[in-house]
Amino acid sequence: MSVATISYTKNNLSAILEKVKAGETVVILDRDKPIAQITKVDESDDERCERLIAQGKMRPPKRKLKSGEKLVLPDPIPLKGESVDVVSYIREERDAGW
Repeated sequence: MSVATISYTKNNLSAILEKVKAGETVVILDRDKPIAQITKVDESDDERCERLIAQGKMRPPKRKLKSGEKLVLPDPIPLKGESVDVVSYIREERDAGW
């Protein structure tokens, strides 16, 4: 396990992510206090969707998936302060079968 300060992480994110891809865990420090941990994601989108559905955090698609078709997560909701057309966002989700 590696440790990195916030400033080091901002300046060397690509190098840190290469370590994470290789399986290493990196702990991020803020004034010598651990505040975050970066680890490799070991699940596919399908596995992640199934887990979120089982936890009740996501609804399954309304239609059956075709052979070879994968579940695709919707785009994340914009952060606070970003403008968004909510009606268009809901229509896109509905049209996509969510």
